[in-house]
Amino acid sequence: MKKLFEYFIDQSFKVNAISFFVLLVGVISFSGIPTQLIPENLDHNVYVNINHDGYDAKTMETQYGFPLEEQFLQISGVTDSRTYIGKGWISFYIQLKRQDLHEEIEKSKRYCRPHCIGITQWAS
Repeated sequence: MKKLFEYFIDQSFKVNAISFFVLLVGVISFSGIPTQLIPENLDHNVYVNINHDGYDAKTMETQYGFPLEEQFLQISGVTDSRTYIGKGWISFYIQLKRQDLHEEIEKSKRYCRPHCIGITQWAS
């Protein structure tokens, strides 16, 4: 094993040339993969977290929970919706099952922004 390490240290130009060649072949091979072979992720998830200090769970539910959940459920393609509520916070998890949802998500964002203080994350 020691001789193997000594060989790689002594022959550093060869080792670097081989490493560069392998890296170059990998980059060329990866860029040549057709995009049709890469699977598309058809599930989209949206997470909404709202924080409002001083509100109890019941107020968060009536002020934000019911109106926003009603709005989110109007989006076509919703497969799952969950709401988590605590003192001063509420979180929504919405799972969508379509690719062309950007317009509908933007519509919900426009509805939510004036009514919500402290949206911390929109992810899809």
